[in-house]
Amino acid sequence: MKSRRNGWIRGVLSLLGAAWLSSSAGAVSLNYAGSQANLDNGYYSGGELPYTTSYWRSDDDHNIYAASTESPNRYYGTAGYALFATTFSYPDANVIGGNAYLNPDGSNPLYPNLIDLPEWVSSSQPLATRMAGGWGFSLIDDPVLQHGIRHWTFDGVNYPDAGSGAPNTGQNPYVKMGYLDGTDIFGNDPNLAPTGRWAFTVGANAPEAFRIGVITGGSDSENFVPAQVYLQQYQGTTPVGTPLGTGLLADTLKDRFVDMHFFDIIGAQEGDTFAIGAMAGPNSFGNAGVAGFSFDVLTNVTADDADFDGNGTVDGADFLIWQRGSGATGGLNQGDANNDGNVNAADLEIWKTQFGTGAAIGAIGAVPEPAAVMLLAIGICGIARFRK
Repeated sequence: MKSRRNGWIRGVLSLLGAAWLSSSAGAVSLNYAGSQANLDNGYYSGGELPYTTSYWRSDDDHNIYAASTESPNRYYGTAGYALFATTFSYPDANVIGGNAYLNPDGSNPLYPNLIDLPEWVSSSQPLATRMAGGWGFSLIDDPVLQHGIRHWTFDGVNYPDAGSGAPNTGQNPYVKMGYLDGTDIFGNDPNLAPTGRWAFTVGANAPEAFRIGVITGGSDSENFVPAQVYLQQYQGTTPVGTPLGTGLLADTLKDRFVDMHFFDIIGAQEGDTFAIGAMAGPNSFGNAGVAGFSFDVLTNVTADDADFDGNGTVDGADFLIWQRGSGATGGLNQGDANNDGNVNAADLEIWKTQFGTGAAIGAIGAVPEPAAVMLLAIGICGIARFRK
């Protein structure tokens, strides 16, 4: 397996353009914030209008991982989003039949990608070899028309004009979700290893901390839902650490209902690249579908930092600072790596993670399964395909 893994890495390096050879030296901390199961129990199951939709883009106090608790901003994707192979056929959700083999670049106009990334995301690219759309998948809030408080007016903007023949059913705007699934562009199999789904590169003026949500579930079979979701950081051509995983997802996150998984990225610098991957569950027929992504800016978050003397390197001198301050209150200069005002064992663990580097690569919220130790071969080679 090691030789194959090295082959994946060589493939990434050989196909990477020179423009991607730069890397940042800032500290980056990754954290798995948690998963939310069954958003509004929103899978599409036929029936009559109004259809049930998942409320990821509408203001709702059940959106427990929203960056804001204030109405009307309690929705996911306040800073940007990306959805793949969607359909919008208001008000008949099934007017367009299914097609499981879309073009990987999403060029089929019947199943468009809906992408509105933050200004500080410079480029992005699907890593999956297949996009699936048009089947009996879940209906989710339309990201173009629906954000904030749900509108219930037929005004020709949020809904078709009442005189256009659309029934006045109270149906809120929706799109039918599609999926990035199958193998990835470097041949990784989700049954065997973390397999790439999508990657993005951070540009200038990125916030100190942001949260990316990964949408799964909502498909026509619970077997297609990933068993685990991963985030992998790259600096230039170099993978940083091992993929950060959700851990094996609970049964409530492996059904037909729409779920989201949240990762916090703190201290990202221009040029940093992040890839989302997934592993398949049992009886998935090689699928581990990911439907889309949300971006939200976090405030009042500080990256873990064990460079207590500020010289750009985490080394033995920083350990001595921590040792002298251990057991007392203090700030960074006294050995407080996580900015909680105390110098204790938690700060020592951060020092251990960052020792010998100038960057934090840990802050892992869940221990990956053994397979997660294998690096994601994300194929950053064509990441400029969806350059803003």
